[in-house]
Amino acid sequence: MDPGKDSNLATYLTLLRPLNAVMAGVGVFIGGVVAAGGDILELDVFTRVVLAYLAAFFATGAGNALNDIVDAETDRVNHPERPIPSGKLTKEQVKRVVFLGYTLTLILAAVINYLNLGIAILNISLMIGYELSLKKKGLVGNLVVSYLTASVFLFGGVATLENGPIMDMLTSDNTRVTIILALLAFLASAGREIIKDIEDMEGDKDRLTFPMKIGKKRAGFFAGGLIIIAVGLSWAPYYLEILGKVYLALVLVADGTFVYSAAMAIQNPARSQKIAKIAMLVALVAFLAGAIF
Repeated sequence: MDPGKDSNLATYLTLLRPLNAVMAGVGVFIGGVVAAGGDILELDVFTRVVLAYLAAFFATGAGNALNDIVDAETDRVNHPERPIPSGKLTKEQVKRVVFLGYTLTLILAAVINYLNLGIAILNISLMIGYELSLKKKGLVGNLVVSYLTASVFLFGGVATLENGPIMDMLTSDNTRVTIILALLAFLASAGREIIKDIEDMEGDKDRLTFPMKIGKKRAGFFAGGLIIIAVGLSWAPYYLEILGKVYLALVLVADGTFVYSAAMAIQNPARSQKIAKIAMLVALVAFLAGAIF
């Protein structure tokens, strides 16, 4: 097949994996609503959060395209339908998409405020580092993925702020509540990533994962510990009087689910990581409800 022959819009959209990119944008909106509450409907706040949504969309899409470049050879076997192995796009074309996506991300972040620009620069650096090296580094790779997952909430939260003195922005209620949400998401995601690696120990032949380094049992205890820390952290918004009783009632449900997930980490990792995902969704509902009511 002639490379580039079918280089149309549909092919480029496939390259970006738009569903993943949209979900990153949804995380940004959740962070914005948690941070601003009813103020999210104010035009200037809403506009900045929309720009943050677009920035996250382009960053995620560019990251997916970068993944296609790095994994081009293995995709010839595992995902032959993807744009590069199928011959629909060349590596040079995909590199241009990556450059454009990251450039648009930085421009949009710069328009929003200083904090968003800083987060965007950090995240792009980590995305590139992960694809080129860190994803084969076991625990480090798990932590990078977990941070990138959690950072979309913080990115949306700080987007609700106008530019001003950095310390005022960092210590605002909007930032504090989304930092807590992001930390909770980071810890729960890290625990879940490790549990997934426990589940995949027999099939992981091309990388040395954290459970392979320290053993299934120790890795399970470590993952469960991260999840339990997330449970403890989930009470902070109530004690700090940032979120009220509606939040507390719902987060208790999430906490119970998290604890069950942690208890199953070694015995049944497949079930544990699925339960952890449910607990994370319930926790998001708790944050949203607490911000609105």
